[in-house]
Amino acid sequence: MSRSNVIHAIALGTAGVVAVLLLIHLLFGSHGLPATRRLSDHIAELEAENRRLKAENERLWAEIRYRQSEVYLEELVRTELRRVRGNERLVIWPTPSPSPEVKF
Repeated sequence: MSRSNVIHAIALGTAGVVAVLLLIHLLFGSHGLPATRRLSDHIAELEAENRRLKAENERLWAEIRYRQSEVYLEELVRTELRRVRGNERLVIWPTPSPSPEVKF
């Protein structure tokens, strides 16, 4: 084998080793497959949390719309302030007191 062939074989072997090491680093290094998997899992968790927060946000907006409505205002005035319309009468039934226990 000539000297140039030996140098060429060494260079080719070194390039192969470097390529294998680079591939191992790309697959299993700090930015490799495990890190990509962790990031994918984290993204899925964040997307689920985002969906939950959007649903909560919509529920809160629905409550705000309801509390700004005439229906809620009338309900509040009737229940909390015990107000009635002009043609209505308010009847308040007394709350029965608990009867004493009878022992035999």
